[in-house]
Amino acid sequence: MICRHCGKEHVSEGEFCPFCGLKNDAAEGAVLSAADSDNAPPEEEMHGDKPQTKLLCILSLIFGFGAPAVVYAGNELLDILFRDVSFIQKMTDFAGEIAVLFPVAGLVLMIVARVKDPKSKFGKIVMWIYIAATILAVILAVILIFAFVYAMVSCCESFKNCPG
Repeated sequence: MICRHCGKEHVSEGEFCPFCGLKNDAAEGAVLSAADSDNAPPEEEMHGDKPQTKLLCILSLIFGFGAPAVVYAGNELLDILFRDVSFIQKMTDFAGEIAVLFPVAGLVLMIVARVKDPKSKFGKIVMWIYIAATILAVILAVILIFAFVYAMVSCCESFKNCPG
């Protein structure tokens, strides 16, 4: 028999495929004969990694992480080269403001990829990358808040001890 779900041939007549573990329901035609194996879905469709989903995930990573880094590096370079030019300063300020939209676009692309192809392994990996990045950003924000509060308390304490 050839399993319709994974496409692998097996000799087992059991209820479940020994390779993918999915139910072999002969009444519903889940198990194919060797002659019908040509009609089995392609490997990429069975595992959900379609070319369109891969492209969406790659664009998501570029927008989410690559574009803000390029904008930041470009702003710093322009600031170093043209420190006295007000037009360049306005452009770098605008680019810095618009750079916030790139991660949002990346997140939206990842969500679209996951909705269009929920079985995509690459889509799941990209989703976990965004989750990890969000967790790290929250941890960093909490650390910075505590550092700011500690600095303010230390500053206030030092002013209390000042003579006069």
